Amino acid sequence: MNWERWGVRRLMVEGGGTLNRRFDEGGLVNEIYSFIGNIIIGGKDAPTVADGEGFIKESEFARLTLLESTRH
Repeated sequence: MNWERWGVRRLMVEGGGTLNRRFDEGGLVNEIYSFIGNIIIGGKDAPTVADGEGFIKESEFARLTLLESTRH
């Protein structure tokens, strides 16, 4: 898929880890916005931002650059 075909230049995906992983695998992710709250929720079975098989090779690791940080 590309934006020319569908006419979509920007799409916000608020899915879980599985959906996020599929978009990343398809090369469709160019920005990630993250919120860090003042509580911790989780555990050993808690979903992550990219569920699935995981990244095995270093060449598969997602490389991110912090563009902005705002403290509220």
